[in-house]
Amino acid sequence: MFADNVLEYGSKSYDFEMNTISHINSGSNKVYKIRKNEQNYYLRISTREFNYILAEIDWINHLKGNIKVPVLLKSNNKFIETFQEDEQTYVICVFHELPGVFWNKNNTAAWNEICTV
Repeated sequence: MFADNVLEYGSKSYDFEMNTISHINSGSNKVYKIRKNEQNYYLRISTREFNYILAEIDWINHLKGNIKVPVLLKSNNKFIETFQEDEQTYVICVFHELPGVFWNKNNTAAWNEICTV
């Protein structure tokens, strides 16, 4: 399974234990919750182009001074790691967990008249 090799590379790059990984979401990105030094983080794996992810990260860092955004964890003084396997490049980044409640789109009790499923 591709994720095993990518996750192993991510765990070594960002220095977290493989047994702390739990899958959160698969969409255009694969998202995993990880735990390191008694804190929660979110590891995101994407197959989008590196420059696309870099632009996202630059935008998040720009917003950081004005609004509460997730802070990125650095790996080897970089915000983004890449892993190559079977002619596919995976772009990996890790975000600190923000305080709050994780949104469950399937919980219809949390929706209001503006939001519909």
